[in-house]
Amino acid sequence: MRDTKEVLHCPACNAEMKKVLISHKNVWVDVCVNGCHGIFLDNKELQFIDEKFEDMDDITEELTDKPSVVIADDSVERICPVCKAVMNRASASRKFGVKIDTCYSCGGVFLDGGELVKLRNEYESQAQQKEEFDKFMNLKYGNEIDDEINKVKNKTFRELLKWAIDGKEF
Repeated sequence: MRDTKEVLHCPACNAEMKKVLISHKNVWVDVCVNGCHGIFLDNKELQFIDEKFEDMDDITEELTDKPSVVIADDSVERICPVCKAVMNRASASRKFGVKIDTCYSCGGVFLDGGELVKLRNEYESQAQQKEEFDKFMNLKYGNEIDDEINKVKNKTFRELLKWAIDGKEF
């Protein structure tokens, strides 16, 4: 999804969101500056600011010294400000410390005020996050997951395409 010039309204508090440029990535994100301090990111934009070492000063600058509206009930269904589909709330990591709202229709992600900082502090790096995920998958599925991955790695593109179309086992 590409950035829209349309003014969005916050899915949590309905305040008008401000377009903020993440200058080092040339990406615009929508920030609820005068409301709950939530952040709406278009499809795949979270990857630019979700790790500790990534610069998020542009967002922090916008929110500094601005009072935040507290959302009393975060269990209320949220609607995507871009495509108006119902957003789905789920844990953003294996540690279950942060739940984010994701739009399965357009890929947008909404983070409540403060959730970006929590998310960034859960892991030191993507490598650590991947390691945690791999441990979880091995605990849950054992060696089966490794066997399936190896099956796929050893197949040619044609074989994978045939499998995807026919739906047959390798």
